[in-house]
Amino acid sequence: SSSSSSSSSSAGASTSAQQSKAAAAGSSTPTAAGASSSSTAAAGATPAAAAPAAAAGPKEAGAGGGSSRGLLTAEDLNAAFAANAGALSPITLPKEELYRIVNLNCLGEEFQDIASCALRGEDPLGHAGLWPEAALINHSCNPNATSYVIGDRLLVRATEEIPSGGEVTLNWVGALLSSPLQSRRAELADKLGFTCGCARCKAEGRYSGTEVEALMLATHEACGEMSSRLDKAIEQGDVAAVQDMRAQLEEKRQALEGVWRAARVSSKAKRWLQASVYDLYDLLSLCADEEPNPQQQAKGRRGPVPGSEESDGPMDTENLAVCARIVEGVARGTDAHVYLCAEYMMRAVAKFGPEHEEAKQAVRMCQEAYRARYGPISDVLLDELVEARLEV
Repeated sequence: SSSSSSSSSSAGASTSAQQSKAAAAGSSTPTAAGASSSSTAAAGATPAAAAPAAAAGPKEAGAGGGSSRGLLTAEDLNAAFAANAGALSPITLPKEELYRIVNLNCLGEEFQDIASCALRGEDPLGHAGLWPEAALINHSCNPNATSYVIGDRLLVRATEEIPSGGEVTLNWVGALLSSPLQSRRAELADKLGFTCGCARCKAEGRYSGTEVEALMLATHEACGEMSSRLDKAIEQGDVAAVQDMRAQLEEKRQALEGVWRAARVSSKAKRWLQASVYDLYDLLSLCADEEPNPQQQAKGRRGPVPGSEESDGPMDTENLAVCARIVEGVARGTDAHVYLCAEYMMRAVAKFGPEHEEAKQAVRMCQEAYRARYGPISDVLLDELVEARLEV
């Protein structure tokens, strides 16, 4: 582990039966390969208390000590190994096998929790680490928990009510969570060796070989190609090109939603299908942000945000709200979810005023998103987290 990486207190990691994860070697009592070890919730578990192995409160799995920044360095690990040479067994596996085990069990991100790091005066570092308890958690394309790193601690928090005995699930495909079924399954089969059978995948799988699937795949591919062109048009201030692409995207949206209506897709399944072509709605929101708007002062839930100034920034709320609701449906409590809800709230309050019904709805969405991620926090801390996240 380098100085920019988080690491667990164990040299190894555990196994997940559904994901065919390998047992880690190098600890004094490694788990046997293939052991069944699904994480479940305790009786009466709530979002504030659900975590792997039914812990009370968010489950924290990490290493103590470390550098002045709270992260373990290679020197820390070497010193710990030297100090406990009698208790630890050296790793004798071939490097290829060790890499395979680590790759199957590690968790990594490009950044730690952004808002928390800002409030702690730390940089949100990229990291990859082994947390044995978290390695037991199975994947779902519609997970009921989220995870993030603060210091060298990995926190796993339920983002919805989990019944007694219910399984805790996380997203193991990263950004591909907002891609079509084929992309997600291909990634899981290649990297983890299993086929996901979660409720979202089953719902989307019903449309395999149909016009719904064909149009979704074509739309996803077209949006991927259009993304770089839109970025270039925005960078160059080419308003005509942006408007033209917005018209094309709107046609694609209408075509998709027409096919979904014809197929009698349920409201819940529709949200999942929207998530599989999320790029379409994201690009529409980016196009809308380029529309000229009168200057507005950014306002928080109790008035102007400290230090905010008159701004002619984007004020679109309609498309942004759609994006926030789509992400809420499949990635509740993630950084993307809280960021979209915070941005929507700030725009809605600035655009309509704090007493307008849409502004109040946006405030509620933001509160729910942040409490799904951080638990039962105070209003004061919530405001600080929102401000810190939007300033990054």
